[in-house]
Amino acid sequence: MIGWCRRHIEATSLILLSISIGAVWMLAELTDEVVEGSTRDLDRDVLLLLRTPGDLSDPIGPWWLEEMGRDITALGGVAVLTITTLIIEVVPENRTVG
Repeated sequence: MIGWCRRHIEATSLILLSISIGAVWMLAELTDEVVEGSTRDLDRDVLLLLRTPGDLSDPIGPWWLEEMGRDITALGGVAVLTITTLIIEVVPENRTVG
């Protein structure tokens, strides 16, 4: 597969460009639907499905699942994103080409 990509660099570039444009277009369409409020009922149904019917403040599942969800959500915080970005920028600069 890699050999084909290297031999057909133009075709590979066009395929990757097409996939990228398609992904951006899909994201723009989804964003438009969310802004219009078209997905509100689906969002509400999914969130209610993940809650205990009698107590909406209590998510379904064991206690550790709630903790894991909170931890994964925290990975999108400013501190984690800053550290990750710095690592991605610094590590490649320290490598030697040889």
